[in-house]
Amino acid sequence: MVAIFVIISNLFFGKTDLTLAVNEDYFYLTVDPVQAAEFLRTTEKYTPFLEENPDEFEFAALVNQSDGFVSKELGDNSAITEISKKDFEYAVQGGDTITTIAAKFNLHVASLIEKNNLDVNSLEKLQPGDKLIIPVEDTSDSIDWLVKLNEKKEVDRQLAIKQEQERQKKLAKQRGKIASSKRSVVYRDSSGYDGYTDGGFIIPISHNGITRGVSRGHAGIDYRADIGTSVKAAADGKIISLTEAWGGGFGMSILVDHGGGRTTRYAHLSGFRIGLGDYVSQGQVIGVSGNTGWSTGPHLHFETRIGGRAVNPF
Repeated sequence: MVAIFVIISNLFFGKTDLTLAVNEDYFYLTVDPVQAAEFLRTTEKYTPFLEENPDEFEFAALVNQSDGFVSKELGDNSAITEISKKDFEYAVQGGDTITTIAAKFNLHVASLIEKNNLDVNSLEKLQPGDKLIIPVEDTSDSIDWLVKLNEKKEVDRQLAIKQEQERQKKLAKQRGKIASSKRSVVYRDSSGYDGYTDGGFIIPISHNGITRGVSRGHAGIDYRADIGTSVKAAADGKIISLTEAWGGGFGMSILVDHGGGRTTRYAHLSGFRIGLGDYVSQGQVIGVSGNTGWSTGPHLHFETRIGGRAVNPF
């Protein structure tokens, strides 16, 4: 102890900011951090058993007299050092969780929760850059936080199940509406047209242009027309079928038999002007155009078939 005192005296000789107090059990020093580090380097060869980092060995700015003491020698020539320790702030890193942070500083999770006043809702919401106070020592080893966290997860799981069930109910309801809207109503007359005309067909509507013609995958001609435009019979014949609702995609449609295996269909209508089984003459108004069924805009789909095969009528 005399050797250390001599070193201290030589080290800080002439320093006016040195305070040395001696009592029965302790030597008490108050110096600035630079002097503390120099002191440690000087005494290291005399005290090889000390392993403290000089940067952590704080003698300066001590808050109370219970910090910063070096005890006198014990019977076994060892020494006890009490270093002033303080809580410090830690910035959460990418990939950190409350458990990995606790393990990193050899603490129980409960100690971190207690020190930072965390609740169960915030435990899984840590983001990089968030600040946590790391206590110098464990204050709790409780696992209540884990019980609460598991309870929260179960509540969240049940809520997710309920939300998914509600979503499925809504989808089923929507599918029901779609299915309902696609129900087809078909009226048919079993007898066909008993007459025959070898005349040609007329264009059945006053239109604003053709958007699509007869081609592979499309059996008719689409005439763009405003809803409510008059639709006329392309030739003499008999009404043998009417469809409503979805109508197999045709929506409201009229099928006319012209005899000799020839038929014409007028689809996506908004109304009829004839009835099932009626005989019609070429040019007679049989309905009005619309946008029903599988239609992307107001138009008339005009389809001509001979022996069931789609043909271009003109």
